[in-house]
Amino acid sequence: MTPTDYCVVLITTPEEGLAERISDLLIEQNLGACVQTTPISSVYRWSSEVHRENEILMLVKTRTALIDELVEQVREMH
Repeated sequence: MTPTDYCVVLITTPEEGLAERISDLLIEQNLGACVQTTPISSVYRWSSEVHRENEILMLVKTRTALIDELVEQVREMH
């Protein structure tokens, strides 16, 4: 294994319950070795307007070989 075989995937969710469900799924399906969550405040532009939202940031430690499957699973839940 080399250092490039591993990565951290960043995911945001609008609420903690969804972050917990995604975390559980990723760990149960061995798509992530560890998932860390923390509340954040996000500022972004959408439709030419600036928005501020509270979100949950997920940091998923995984193998690069699993990214496509991880993304697919998260899209189905998110």
